[in-house]
Amino acid sequence: TTSGLNALIEGDGWHYVGGTDEPAFENSWNNVGGTSTAMSFRLRAGGEVNLAGVVTSGTPGAVIFTLPEGFRPSTDVFMPTTGSISGTMSGGLVRVEPDGNVYGLRSGANHDSIYILGTFWLVFA
Repeated sequence: TTSGLNALIEGDGWHYVGGTDEPAFENSWNNVGGTSTAMSFRLRAGGEVNLAGVVTSGTPGAVIFTLPEGFRPSTDVFMPTTGSISGTMSGGLVRVEPDGNVYGLRSGANHDSIYILGTFWLVFA
């Protein structure tokens, strides 16, 4: 249908982690709040998945949240990220696994906050 085609072309709206009927934060992670972007994800046309948000206070090296089916990659995906340790910025990685688990991997000491902004594509068989 025309409406179905338009929905595919436009993609999905943003899903906010911790919102009603959305994935929950895990391992004490949560949004930084204030003017920082809330942790969210969406599916765009062609299978493009976007992640965006600033998270804080979670267990280092533990799952931040789990993407639902339909948003999960077929292999591990790594995206560069930035973190803050008491106001000092440093690099790191976000890893998204095929089971939907999203991790913030930090170099050096544990970050107070992780800034997540990245894209990966789903592989359709």
